[in-house]
Amino acid sequence: MRDQTGRFLPGATGNAGGRPRTVGPVRELAATYTTAAVEALARIMGDESAPASARAAAAVALLDRAHGRPHSTSDVRLEAVDVNASHIEAIKALAARRRASTEDEPTAH
Repeated sequence: MRDQTGRFLPGATGNAGGRPRTVGPVRELAATYTTAAVEALARIMGDESAPASARAAAAVALLDRAHGRPHSTSDVRLEAVDVNASHIEAIKALAARRRASTEDEPTAH
């Protein structure tokens, strides 16, 4: 069930039946072609007349299946920031600029 905005109501799902049952048999059928698929990739990779992009894609596919995909690493640095203190500092800086600009203005006599 959905509300007026189209969002699912709490406890409702768009996939109540879950994953379709046909996935298992299709996966089993595809697995019967594993040897032929690896042999085809090896033939493409070794075919000097094949485009370089096809040869490279075949090589990557073979390596991925033999050794797994390379792990991705990230160098992340997190810093805790006191938001209230940063807001106060910003307000103080604005006030100081305003004071400086009013002090620089010529006074009318």
